[in-house]
Amino acid sequence: MKYFQHNTQSFQDEKITQLFINFGYEGLGLFYTILEKLAYQESPLKTEVLKSQLKIGKKLGKIWKFLEEIELISTKNGETFNKNIEKFAGNFKIKKEKNRKRIEKFRKNQTLTKNVTHYKNSCNAYVTPINKELNKELNIKEKEIKEIYKEKKEKEENFSGNYKIIPNLLKNNDMNKNEFEKARKLYPGTKKGLEVEYSNFKKKYHLTEMQELIPAIKAEIKDKEKRRASGVFCPEWKNFTTWINQACWKQEFEIIRVKNGNRTNRLTVSNIEQAIAKNPEFAE
Repeated sequence: MKYFQHNTQSFQDEKITQLFINFGYEGLGLFYTILEKLAYQESPLKTEVLKSQLKIGKKLGKIWKFLEEIELISTKNGETFNKNIEKFAGNFKIKKEKNRKRIEKFRKNQTLTKNVTHYKNSCNAYVTPINKELNKELNIKEKEIKEIYKEKKEKEENFSGNYKIIPNLLKNNDMNKNEFEKARKLYPGTKKGLEVEYSNFKKKYHLTEMQELIPAIKAEIKDKEKRRASGVFCPEWKNFTTWINQACWKQEFEIIRVKNGNRTNRLTVSNIEQAIAKNPEFAE
């Protein structure tokens, strides 16, 4: 490096003061000359070479020894270094590398349009396509992004249509709880408290599915009554948490029509509302 930071109050430092008391300006001169050599090299120097360059004799040798004693310079494995210079050099290299990368990136992003008499200036904020191939590639990516956005919008619209989203139901938390509480109270099986059951439902399903709970529970109650009346096997009610976790309002089950106490027909459906529409007696 061409320069290094020098504190203007370094003369007030205790070690520098000791050096000045013992060897005066001659000691200070030798110390700062050693620092310049180390800073220029940006790494430890061989002690023998450094002493030869500075022509260290008996007199200067005493100063050198004193510098080592008060740890203004250090010698290890035949090399001399200063801890502050070493630290500064390390930080300098990091900054230098970052600056190099920043300039390299700037030059890649910046393109100059050459004219006969001048260069057209361009800033880093706007990047002109380097060539036609790159421009073509950018246009293709732009089209892909538009298609993805269009597809996402269509999915959102389809979701809204399929589930008949009710804005008030989604916004009003109290309304949601009240609606869920009606379903929870209606359910004949074992159940936990409102907060526990409602929290479990919210974690797993969209709130719009809440409107399907009450019709499904009523339909299952009727189904079980028909089964008992016709002598068909009737399973016990599941725990309400289990019923929610397994999305039992979407389950497929047999609709039993009873005539003169005998089972006459069984129909398997996946849509409860369609089943009720086809079999009005089931909703009775």
